[in-house]
Amino acid sequence: MADVVFNKVTLCGFGLYKDPTTFILDPSLAVFAGPNESGKSTFVNGLLATLFGLLRREGDTEGFTTTRFKNWDSPPGFWGELEFTSSGKLYRLRREFESHETRLSIDGDGGPRILFDGEHNRFGRGTEVERYNGILKETLGVADQDLFESVFCVTQETDAGHGEERGGAVQQLVAASGERSFNDVVEKLVEAFRSVTRASGKYGIASPGKQPRDARNEQKLERVEADIRVLKQNIESSSDTLAGLAGLRNDLAEKEKGLERAREEQGRAKTTLEAWDKWEVLKRELHGQEKEQARLGNVISTCEGLVDNLGKAEEALLREYPEFEDAPPDFEDRADEMISLHSRRERIRREQETIESDVRGLFGESVFADRSMENVLEQLNRKADLERDLEEKGQDLQRIEAHYSNAREGRRRKAAAIGFVGFLGGLALGFGLRLETVELILTMVGAGILAGGIAFLVIRPRLEDPKDVQRFQRLTRDVIEIVRALAEVDSVLGELATAGAGELGELREKLRRHTVLAEEIKAADERTSELSSKLHSVLASTQGDPAGAKGRYAEFQKQVRSRDRIASELTVLLKAGQAESIGDLTGRKTHIDNTVQNLITRERALRSRHPSLEQISLAEGSVEIEDRHLRLQAEVKQRASAIDADEQDTRRLEKETGHLEGKDLIDVAAEEIRLRGLESKRDQLILEREAIRLAYEATTDAIHRYQESHQEILGNKVNEKFAAFTDRVQRRVELRSDFSPQVFEQGGQRCALEQLSRGAQDQLDLSIRLAVAEMISGDVRIPFIFDDPFLTFDKERLKILREALVELSKSRQVILLTHREELSGWGKAVEPGNV
Repeated sequence: MADVVFNKVTLCGFGLYKDPTTFILDPSLAVFAGPNESGKSTFVNGLLATLFGLLRREGDTEGFTTTRFKNWDSPPGFWGELEFTSSGKLYRLRREFESHETRLSIDGDGGPRILFDGEHNRFGRGTEVERYNGILKETLGVADQDLFESVFCVTQETDAGHGEERGGAVQQLVAASGERSFNDVVEKLVEAFRSVTRASGKYGIASPGKQPRDARNEQKLERVEADIRVLKQNIESSSDTLAGLAGLRNDLAEKEKGLERAREEQGRAKTTLEAWDKWEVLKRELHGQEKEQARLGNVISTCEGLVDNLGKAEEALLREYPEFEDAPPDFEDRADEMISLHSRRERIRREQETIESDVRGLFGESVFADRSMENVLEQLNRKADLERDLEEKGQDLQRIEAHYSNAREGRRRKAAAIGFVGFLGGLALGFGLRLETVELILTMVGAGILAGGIAFLVIRPRLEDPKDVQRFQRLTRDVIEIVRALAEVDSVLGELATAGAGELGELREKLRRHTVLAEEIKAADERTSELSSKLHSVLASTQGDPAGAKGRYAEFQKQVRSRDRIASELTVLLKAGQAESIGDLTGRKTHIDNTVQNLITRERALRSRHPSLEQISLAEGSVEIEDRHLRLQAEVKQRASAIDADEQDTRRLEKETGHLEGKDLIDVAAEEIRLRGLESKRDQLILEREAIRLAYEATTDAIHRYQESHQEILGNKVNEKFAAFTDRVQRRVELRSDFSPQVFEQGGQRCALEQLSRGAQDQLDLSIRLAVAEMISGDVRIPFIFDDPFLTFDKERLKILREALVELSKSRQVILLTHREELSGWGKAVEPGNV
C-alpha cells in the first residue's frame, strides 16, 4: 500500500502570494486556519495548479487560468513547487505556470534523479503530456485534476448530488473516469447502433430507462438495402426497358395528377384551418372586449347613480340644515358649555333660594324688609371685627393695670369697686341680651374694663412711665370709640342685634355664601350671553335652545357622513377604473364600443369569405367545436405527409424515367459490379451492427455484474462511515441499483433525503466520498483536502467529525482549511512563511 504525503508547497506570484511563500504540512492532520479571503482557497488552487497546470487564456477570470490566478502587482515570478512523499520516496515538482515548464525529480541514494523535465500542458496532446500523466498516475495514483478534485478535494461547493442525481454522481466517482457514468457508455453504444440501422427495437437496443423501439428514419444499412433492391430491379427489368419506361411514364402522369389534386385539397383545408384560427382569435378578443364593455357600462351606471345621490344629499343638507353651513368647528363643545352653564345657574339659584328660606326661618319674614342682604352682611362683619378689637384692647388695658397696680395702690380699691360694678353691669346686660357664654364673658369683661377705665380717667392715677400713660390713654380712647361703633352697628341691625352670637355667626356664613353664589350666577350669565352671541345664527332655528341645536347638529353630521360615504364610493370606483371623472370612463367605453363593433364587422366578413365557419358556429358545445378543430389539424398534417410521400415518389419516378430515357440499353455487367459493391457494403454494415450489439450486450451485462459486485461493498462502507459521523448506529444507509443512496431509520422506516438536516446531508455526502475514495484509489492512499466544507455542522456533529478525521489521519494525510477558530486546534497549524 503506497501512501502519498504532501510535505511542502511553495507559491510565487500566485493570487495574493506575490512573493515566494512556503507552507509546511503535517503528515497526519494539518490545519490551515484563517478568516475568509486570507488565502486558504488560493493555497489549494496553487497546489492543484502545480500538479496539473493552468490554462493560458487571456481575459478569462473565471476558469482555471493564468489570468485568474496571476498576481497583478509585478511579482518576482509565477511558479509553484511541491515536495511530496510516495511509498517512502521523496519527490520534488516545480512548474512555471505561464510557460508550462515542468520538472519532476526523485531523491535516491545517488542524489536527485530527473523523472520529467519538459513542457506539460494539461490541455495539450503528445508523448510528453502522456509521459507526465503516466508518471503522475504511478506516483500520485491520479493524473486527472477533475477526478482529484471531485474525490479528494472537498470544498464548500462540493456536493454528491441530491435525490436521483446522487446515483449518477456515485457512478462517476466509482468509474474513476471523472467524465461519464455507466449510462453515458450505454448511450454512446445506442447512438452508434442507430447510426448503422434504424432497427434498434428489433434487436432490443435502447437508452437507459427506455423501451426498445425502432427509429423513424432509415439509416445507412436501410439505405444500402434500398439501393440494392432498386439496382436488382433495374437489372431484372433491363430486358423490358421500353415496357418499363411506358409504365413509369403512366405512373408518373397518374402520380402528378393525384399530387395536383392533393395539393388543391390541402390548400383548401389549410386555408380553412388558418381562417378558423383567425376566427378563434377574433372571437376571444371580441369576448374580452364585450366583457370590458359590460363592466365599464356597469361602472358608469353606478357612478352616475352615485353622482345623482351625492347631489341630492348636498341639496338636502342646504335645505334642511342651512344654519350649519358656517357653523364653527367647535360648535358641539360650545353648545355643551351653554347647556352646562344653564344647568349650573339653576343649581346655584336653587341654593340661593334655600339660603333665603333658612334665614327667614331663623329671623322671620321681615328680616330683609328695609335692608338688603349685602347691607346686613356688611354690618355683621363689622360687628364681629369690632368685638374682636374690643377684646384685644381690653386685655391690653388689664395687663397695663396689673403691671402698675402698685402705683395705684392708694385708689385701687375704688377703681376695683368701680370696675366690679362695671363687670356686674356687663353681666346684667349680657343676660338681658341673652348672649352665649363667649359673648357674655366678652361683654362682662368689656363693661368692667370700661368702668375701670373711666374710673382711672376720673381718678387720674399717677403712673411712673409717661409713655405707658400715653398708651393707656390711647387704649382707653380706642375702647370708647369701639363701644360707640358697636352701638351704631346694633342700631342698624335693630332686632338682629339681640340675637345670639351663634345665630349671628350662622347668619353671617349664609349671607356670605349667598353673595358668592350671586357672583357665580353673574359670571354664568355673562358667559352664556357671550356664547349666545357667537352662535346666534345656529341657535336661531331652535329659539336659542342649545340642546335642541345640538340634536339638529347630530342629525346634520349623520347626513354629512352619509354624503361623504357616497363621495368615497364614487372616488373608489373612479380610482379602480383609473379615471379622474365619469367623462374619462365614458370616453373609454366609447372607444371600446367602437372596437367591439369593428371586431363584429371583421368576424362577419371572415365568415362571409369562409362559409364553412358558419357551419362551425352552429355546432353545439365547445367540445364538438374543439373536436372538429383537432380533426382538421390532423387532416392538414396527414395531407402534408401524404403530399411529401407523393412528391418523393414523383421525384423517384422522374429520376427513373430520366435514367431510362437517357439510355438505350442498361450495362448489365457494370450494374452487377456495382451491385456486388453494395452487397459488400451491406455485409460490412451488418458486421458493424452485430459488433455494436455484442458490445451493448456485454456492457449492460458488465454493468449488471459490476453493480452486483460493488454495490453492496460500497453501500456497507458508506453505512459504516455515516454511522460514525452521525453517531447513530440505528440509522442505516443502502445503495440502490443505480447507486443512489437511501436512508432507513430504526425499525426500517425509510427516510427521504430531504427530511435530513442540511448537516446530516453533508455528512452523508462526505461518507459517500470517503467510501468511494477507498474503492477507487487502489493501492495508493491520496491525501484528503477539506476546504471549509463544514459550515452547517453544529457542535455535536463537529465533535463526531473531529474524531472521524483524527481516525482518518492515521491511515492517510488530512489537510483541513477553515475560517472557524474552534477548528484551529484539530491538528498541527500550517503557517505561511516567506522563503
